[in-house]
Amino acid sequence: MNLTNTVNDTQRLCHGFFRGIVILLAILVVASCASKPKPAKMASIPSDANEEMLGYALSLQGTPYRWGEESPEAGFDCSGFIWYVYRQYGYSIPRTAAQIANELPEVETVDRRPGDILVFNLGDKAFAHVGLYLGNDSFIHASSGKAASVTVSNLDTPYWWGRFAGVRRPVR
Repeated sequence: MNLTNTVNDTQRLCHGFFRGIVILLAILVVASCASKPKPAKMASIPSDANEEMLGYALSLQGTPYRWGEESPEAGFDCSGFIWYVYRQYGYSIPRTAAQIANELPEVETVDRRPGDILVFNLGDKAFAHVGLYLGNDSFIHASSGKAASVTVSNLDTPYWWGRFAGVRRPVR
């Protein structure tokens, strides 16, 4: 074997090695860009929303969706459900989803805690839906969709995350 062949073999080996490194880096870059960044999950219950309130909200699962209603007997629309649950625990909050979004203090998404109100845009309508955050990306709400009742949904689905418009936290 002569020196020319050895140099050519070394160059081919180095070229293949560097090509492999470039491909590996490209795969890592694409993989890291493909996932949606998730907001931090907050596990603590805020002082102004307790486990009892969240438990009560969960006990209302299955109550029928009824537009404009705000009681377990008549049914709930989304904001009627939130208004009713908070009212049972001494809060006075606005009645409609838009009023809740516009009048209650806004909280950064990463700072959301169980008991906070999640606000959603639906269709071309801003602040058209609200739900009560339970933690771990779950929320309870009066849904007019397939369930047509008070139900638990996951924020980390394309449908809800794509319509998510913010977090509000009632104060006494």
